[in-house]
Amino acid sequence: MTMKLVRPTQQHSEQIMAYRTAFLRVGEHPYGGSSIQNFDDFRNWLTKVIEQEKGDHLPQNRVPATQFLSIENGRVIGLLTIRHRLTPELMMESGHIGYSIHPDERRKGYATEQLRLSLVEAKKLGLEKVLDTCDKIYTFLMFKKFLQI
Repeated sequence: MTMKLVRPTQQHSEQIMAYRTAFLRVGEHPYGGSSIQNFDDFRNWLTKVIEQEKGDHLPQNRVPATQFLSIENGRVIGLLTIRHRLTPELMMESGHIGYSIHPDERRKGYATEQLRLSLVEAKKLGLEKVLDTCDKIYTFLMFKKFLQI
């Protein structure tokens, strides 16, 4: 697997909006997408992502976060957000990392690699401890593998 995490740019606009559409089509919202489901215009979303990382114009319940795209063979197959700090609410639900994989690309090992790469990026952001919450026990068991990074 040759997945890499990259920051979103205008170059990715068509793929990101297609990603958004794929989730809306199946009635889901993409975790780790900085609320992409609420944006019909890529430029408006990208402006929000940039402001979010700087901590500018954040609603009271939001924290600075860095947005990544998971790219495999030139294709956007996942979205990932790393929150720089946690609020009491984020400590109970969501944690530092939010991520999703394109509905058509699930069950291929991409989420596992995406999470591994996110821990490397979290360390670069200065996070020594990372909280990731999940809905299913299986995800927790898979996460234990990464504690060795």
